[in-house]
Order: sequence, then C-alpha cells, then structure tokens
Amino acid sequence: MPTTITGTTIVTTSITGSTLNLTGNQPSTSNTFVVKAYATFNGGGGLSILESKNVSSVTRGATGFYTINFITPLSGSNYAVLANSNYYGGYDTWVQWSSTSPTSASIAVVRAGALNDASRISVAFVQ
Repeated sequence: MPTTITGTTIVTTSITGSTLNLTGNQPSTSNTFVVKAYATFNGGGGLSILESKNVSSVTRGATGFYTINFITPLSGSNYAVLANSNYYGGYDTWVQWSSTSPTSASIAVVRAGALNDASRISVAFVQ
C-alpha cells in the first residue's frame, strides 16, 4: 500500500541492506538545501573548535565578534546562517550574522544589548 507524505506518493519497491529503492512521485531535489558547514566552538577565553564540518578556523575579531572560515567555499554569499549561544541567566542573548561571503561568515553575540563573548557558540550554514 502506498504511503502519502505531504501530498507526495512514494511506493517502496524493495529494501536491500541499507538501500531503499523508490518508485512513483518523488520530491524534486531542485529545492533541496544542505548544511554546507557547521561548527560548535568555545567563544570565551581559550577559543577552540569543539566540532565542525567544512570549517578551517574561527577567529575572534573583538569581544563577541567571530569570523568562521570555510575549507571549501560555498557557491555564493546568499546562504542561511543559523546560530545560537549558551544561556546567560537573567539576560536575553542572541546571535546575529554580520556578513557572509563564499569563504567566510561573521557573527556577533549580543547579551543585554552589548557584544559579549559566550562560552559555547554553534553555527550552521545552509545553502
């Protein structure tokens, strides 16, 4: 029996090991977006990358301001920047992107209306 997922019918024809073969109407891949790079790093004293993909380095330009450099450039400057930082008790904290290019992106960590370092920051770049 076919399974309907958001209006798209996918019919399973066979599963062999970890391979799933599909027939029927499959979603278009022309609108597929992929995480091209990501990093989790310590932003406070002792800047270090904890986990990453396609990130060569992270530099701290000033308090709360970081540039993430990519190993393989992205295909353009128009990509999504998803970011967060650890919670500071009693204050609203947010991360905003400052600039993007195919080879790097800059973000700012803001707490209580001012740039601040965060002990842990995570960013992902989707294109």
